[in-house]
Amino acid sequence: MKVVIGLGNPGPEFDGTRHNVGWWVADRLAYDWHFGSYRREGRALVTEGSVRETQVRLMKPTTYSNRSGLSRRPLREVDAFDPT
Repeated sequence: MKVVIGLGNPGPEFDGTRHNVGWWVADRLAYDWHFGSYRREGRALVTEGSVRETQVRLMKPTTYSNRSGLSRRPLREVDAFDPT
């Protein structure tokens, strides 16, 4: 499984700003790849599906960007996170 993490900042003051470009990219990929709606999973919004024959998970952390590592913690706990 491949994981794409789109960084952004929560709150209306960041809507439409460069601080949420990562969320916009994740949303566009979800649209282009015909993934379902995002669901809350821990400290992130998550959707997943297949691209060609590869499972892909899109994540939008709901923490501020400088705290986004907290949303990845469940991936590391199940040994699914490979930063390479």
